[in-house]
Amino acid sequence: MHMQRTPLRFYLAFAVSLVFALFMALSTSEPLDWTPSFTQEDKVPFGSYILFELLPELFPGRKISTAERPIYNVLQDSTTGDANYVFVNTVFQPDDLDVRELLDFVAAGNSAFIAAQGFGGPLADSLNIDTEVDVTLSDSSTGGFDDPGLQHETGYGFTKGSASFYFSKYDTARAVPLGWMSAGPVNFIRVDFGKGHFLLSSLPLAFTNFNMLYQDNAEYVATALSHLPVRDTVWDEYYKAGRRLAETPLRFILSKEPLRWAYYVGLVALLLFIIFEGRRRQRVIPVIQPLRNTTVDFVETTGRLYFQNGDHRDLVGKKVAHFLDTVRERFRLPASDLSDGLAGNLAVKLNQPEEEVKQLFEKLRKHLQAPAILATDLVEIDRRIEAFYRNSDGKIE
Repeated sequence: MHMQRTPLRFYLAFAVSLVFALFMALSTSEPLDWTPSFTQEDKVPFGSYILFELLPELFPGRKISTAERPIYNVLQDSTTGDANYVFVNTVFQPDDLDVRELLDFVAAGNSAFIAAQGFGGPLADSLNIDTEVDVTLSDSSTGGFDDPGLQHETGYGFTKGSASFYFSKYDTARAVPLGWMSAGPVNFIRVDFGKGHFLLSSLPLAFTNFNMLYQDNAEYVATALSHLPVRDTVWDEYYKAGRRLAETPLRFILSKEPLRWAYYVGLVALLLFIIFEGRRRQRVIPVIQPLRNTTVDFVETTGRLYFQNGDHRDLVGKKVAHFLDTVRERFRLPASDLSDGLAGNLAVKLNQPEEEVKQLFEKLRKHLQAPAILATDLVEIDRRIEAFYRNSDGKIE
């Protein structure tokens, strides 16, 4: 009996479907991601790949490092002195422990550059700052710097929404306006703190890939960062809207739509293979009965013939002949007849009383010489021989 095999056309149809699905998935382009991430590796419009690549030119000969942990951990473990710390994100709101460490860092004579649309928590309270959004700004809004030597001829243009935030509150006793938007709201200030200073911008999107490639905005970014001293600079990657989690191969596959479709199709293909090919496809193996022991059948048949014919004397002769053959093979003694000498040697060999062995031999000789043998005599001979065998087990010397 054969198991039904899966038709070949099924596999052909499945293979064509798989190829078509992969082609459609790989040929479909992903929509452009406009989500702000501000990370150094993202080449999306609102990533900061271009800015990070330009940092060595803005701070020539200085070490550029990346911080992927909270401020407290970075500054506690760092032995670097006289450094800049650069933050770019939609909102900047570290906790109290990180803020105290950052304030100590700046008070010691270092600098922190922070670009964010919103400032909150202990830092905003310590520096006495706040931001708001100006919805009246249009696409033609321009920005610039207070220093005439840094001013652009026509001002720097930004796309709508990129420069809508401004500082609605700052401490005029220690904060100096450095930049503005459309000759109105202040969007770039310097706050002196201890021996160092904070440079705060409310235009984080101006430091992203899209705006740096828009008109002359790369010059604006370079000018804003030129307010920092030329020294070792730490680029923050922890306080980011698009901060990457621990990357694994599966996470990467599921994050890309073509790879995600290929992964799902592969799982379905594997499942179908298990269902249709996991079954046994070979012919059913028939059960073969073991060969019968024909020797037993022969003995039974021979015994029935002798019993039916009543030839008990011949059976006794064969029984005695088999007994002598056993003595020769099993006990390694020359045995041609039932002599007393053989009985004595056998008794010594088996460490049995000689009289018992001689009695057995006498009984066998008696039945061989008897004129007639009854069925009961035949049973007695068989019983005595079997008893001798049992008594001789394990007694060969």
